[in-house]
Amino acid sequence: MGEIVLKVLYVGDGEWVSKTVIKTLGFYAMGTFIDESEFLRKALTSNPEIQVVHMHSHEALESFPRTLNDLQEYDVVILSDVVSDALALYPDLLKVPMGPNRLELIKEFVLNGGGLLMIGGWASFSGYMAQAKYYDTPVEEVLPVEILRYDDRVEVSQGFMFEVLEPNHPIMNEIPWEEADFLLLGYNKVKLKEGAKLLAKYKNDPIIAVWEIRKGRSMVFTSDCAPHWAGSFINWKYYSKFWIQSVVWLAKKM
Repeated sequence: MGEIVLKVLYVGDGEWVSKTVIKTLGFYAMGTFIDESEFLRKALTSNPEIQVVHMHSHEALESFPRTLNDLQEYDVVILSDVVSDALALYPDLLKVPMGPNRLELIKEFVLNGGGLLMIGGWASFSGYMAQAKYYDTPVEEVLPVEILRYDDRVEVSQGFMFEVLEPNHPIMNEIPWEEADFLLLGYNKVKLKEGAKLLAKYKNDPIIAVWEIRKGRSMVFTSDCAPHWAGSFINWKYYSKFWIQSVVWLAKKM
């Protein structure tokens, strides 16, 4: 086991599913929790030097760091399919004040040298019916893209592969993108900010973009790391390498 040299706080990628089963005049309710974080967690921790602390959205509401010092225990923060309210609010909605503005803490974390990665999904960027609503937040201020104010999902049921524009960037390097045989099934539509660097696109929409802002770095992958948008990407042999190189770059370890 190698020494831990990079610590990641990964928030999101899990969902509660409930259904009602009706049998003529009788019925009953069933529910389950689906953990969608396993794909990215396993990819990152395949490198023994990377430690991942994961919180589902409902856990982040209570447990996400409340001070900059606590957040700075990590090198990189990943937000993936977690609505902004899970970080803006607290379990006790009637408490005055509820607590620190954790979206502002994330911004300060980046400006002071931290790395931030937002991964797409129905609860990322603007998201389904704009319920993720990261637009006009401190988090948007340090991302390399502008977030739309309406439902930004683009479903591509036939599947797509993005065009790589910067194959030699440290995040993209030594990955044979020209041989990629996976398909993605959707993404969040965003706009590249002036000064940010576009690494990959699909129909002129950013898929992978990065930004160096003050002392920190940020990145977006506007498709997903888990089903359904991730499609067959999760099975690609370079899936882990891509995500490892992403967090290593964000943490300034390369």
